[in-house]
Amino acid sequence: MIAFASIFINIQNSTISTDYLTGLYNRRQLEEHFQRRLKMRKDGHNLFMIMIDLDDFKKINDEHGHASGDTALTEMAQLLLQVCKGSDDFIARMGGDEFIILGERTKTEDIIRLMDDISSAVTEYNDRHIYDYVLHPSMGYSTYKKGDIIEDFFVTVDQAMYRNKQKWKLERCNKCNQIKASTPKN
Repeated sequence: MIAFASIFINIQNSTISTDYLTGLYNRRQLEEHFQRRLKMRKDGHNLFMIMIDLDDFKKINDEHGHASGDTALTEMAQLLLQVCKGSDDFIARMGGDEFIILGERTKTEDIIRLMDDISSAVTEYNDRHIYDYVLHPSMGYSTYKKGDIIEDFFVTVDQAMYRNKQKWKLERCNKCNQIKASTPKN
């Protein structure tokens, strides 16, 4: 009976701390982990957070169905796990199409390299996958500085991600306008 109770408790804990779709940690677990990480930071390391949002995710759901949207989310989760494999980075799904990576690096360049690695993995995925949609993550990051207010830290990383998203939308809009301008009119 004790063994069954132990198994039940482990299953309940897993259900409470993970996202049911992707298997990644959920927002509640992210907040708890963040608090622990703040207390146990390594000297000389920057605590960072990367926020990732899938651009045009609603379009995937609308044009290809929610099953395709679920597949896109699980595939993105797997790509993040693959890129972060071997590190102690914490990966969570915030909800919807937003993901968080929380970790420590000694140099800002290492954080940027991680984001580049994610972009490269997504590009490879898009080149070889069989679905009718592509994944395009917008990403932003921030590093936590001693004395920062936790809520402000989350807002800062969110704003960095949205700046990246706006930049991508502007580039895409400019590209569409260039194509329209270069198309001969009948």
